Amino acid sequence: MPVATEVTFQREGVADLWPDLMPLLEAHYAELGPVSPFTDEPLDVDQDTYDAIDAMGAYRAYTARADGKVVGYAGFFVRSHLHHRGLMVASHDVLYVLPEHRGLASLQLIVHAGRSLRAEGVRLISHTALLGSDFARILEHLGYQSVEATFIRRIAG
Repeated sequence: MPVATEVTFQREGVADLWPDLMPLLEAHYAELGPVSPFTDEPLDVDQDTYDAIDAMGAYRAYTARADGKVVGYAGFFVRSHLHHRGLMVASHDVLYVLPEHRGLASLQLIVHAGRSLRAEGVRLISHTALLGSDFARILEHLGYQSVEATFIRRIAG
């Protein structure tokens, strides 16, 4: 009988994670292909900018690890709201968990990130999710409310 692998959750510096993150970002990009407005754009992550934002203290990277290997991640931009400077907000950048670790690990990663952000004084967390997706259902289960829709239009040129 296989032994269940314990998944751990932690905050890590994004600069140290690139070798582990890039294969997951590529898998995420491939998986989203059919529904992504960026399917005809090559994946070209601006690691230097992410590293600079992280060094400024304005990015949080949370990982899910199984046997030391990154199997999921959640990234947030964190800062005071530009219209309400006393309100610390975290805006979801990206979240992905390998298919074989989805389910409870996905839920636990979202909860871990939320608790960590709250402990830092964040009072509002926003996520983006494809309508009707498993992720959207998890967020609703956790008490998140859908308050806006994002509209995207491709401009040829």
